[in-house]
Amino acid sequence: MAAVSPTAVEVWASLSVRERVYLAVLFDVDEKAGGPEGWRWLDFGGVPRGSRLNPIQRRLKDAGVLSPGAAEPVERLSGRGLLRIVRESGRMVVRLTAAARDAACTAVPARYLR
Repeated sequence: MAAVSPTAVEVWASLSVRERVYLAVLFDVDEKAGGPEGWRWLDFGGVPRGSRLNPIQRRLKDAGVLSPGAAEPVERLSGRGLLRIVRESGRMVVRLTAAARDAACTAVPARYLR
């Protein structure tokens, strides 16, 4: 992996704590699912309801950032050009952009060096 660009560092630094957690969780899930060779559409799900959480929502809950307004950080990350969003039947699927991957790597670069 190439060195992290100053722009990626600036993008990461500009995110709120909650946005950083969301991006880091989505990045980690994407990496475990195949990473950049097979960037995935990730199932963010619908409105979180009690114990009926999907794996991404569960990780966000464990990190203490999942709330009824769970889609708000996703929308903000999309507005910054870091996520692509598709809505299907009350559910949301998201995909990280190259800029999102670069920004997320600034948080945990040693873990994702190839």
